[in-house]
Amino acid sequence: MTTMTIETITRENKKLLKNADTISFRMESDGTSQIECYKKIKIDGFETEVREVIPVGVRMEIYEGYGKGKSYEIEKAFYWLSYSKNDMMWQTIVKNLKMNDEIILEWIAGNNTNLLNESNLSNDQLNLRIKRNDKVEMVFHIGQEISHKHSSARMVQLRQKN
Repeated sequence: MTTMTIETITRENKKLLKNADTISFRMESDGTSQIECYKKIKIDGFETEVREVIPVGVRMEIYEGYGKGKSYEIEKAFYWLSYSKNDMMWQTIVKNLKMNDEIILEWIAGNNTNLLNESNLSNDQLNLRIKRNDKVEMVFHIGQEISHKHSSARMVQLRQKN
């Protein structure tokens, strides 16, 4: 498990999270994590999209094993929440945010059952943790995906440690 440093939520961040048409959650290969807010706007009669990035904390967990003597780490992760402005679950999360809260994206790789392991599948998950006054106050399940263990379309991409 790894945890990174986090920035606190501002009034502007909360407004972006509330009004975004689409939200993406991303962890880059350098270990940083962010929430991207996409908003459709019209400029001179043409529709375009504006992207705002909010840096957040990251927590990573890997449950699955790939064989004896092999050790893996999370390389990158991605999840997309369409129509977030009209998503009741997402709007509930945003309503619970307060100024100076810290958001931590918790990426979980391979939270599998025996049946998934036997089928060479992997259950990856994303949770959003809200940290307030130096303790985690709330945890929300954002999403999960089941895919082939070695698929390039997995929510959480792994790499073998050297």
